[in-house]
Amino acid sequence: MLEERLDSIERVLAELVRVVGRSNAAIEENRKETQELRAAVAGVQQETEGLKVAVAGMQQETEGLKVAVAEMRQETEGLKAAVAGVQQETEGLKVAVAEMRQETEGLKVAVAEMRQETEGLKVAVAGVQQETQ
Repeated sequence: MLEERLDSIERVLAELVRVVGRSNAAIEENRKETQELRAAVAGVQQETEGLKVAVAGMQQETEGLKVAVAEMRQETEGLKAAVAGVQQETEGLKVAVAEMRQETEGLKVAVAEMRQETEGLKVAVAGVQQETQ
């Protein structure tokens, strides 16, 4: 009778050890996934920062083009003989400004998408952290 109880206790303890082992393995896997997600979030944040820098550069270029257009308009007033040529150049610059604005809008959309992805990753990381606790 005592031996049966000891065998039963031994089986229960063996099962407990297996369960704890599987739990520890799952926890370790979750930790690794959490680290990978953190690395991914950091990568997305770096990409987002890069896009912000690119957008700022595009905005500076756009401002430079706006200044150039304004200067050309002033020159056009003083150079009536070259009005037709300057108007063509001005139209070309307007097209360039419009293209730059379109590119800037595209980058803004890309930044918004990256922010959404970043938020999604933050939510995923929070979920993983809750699961690991």
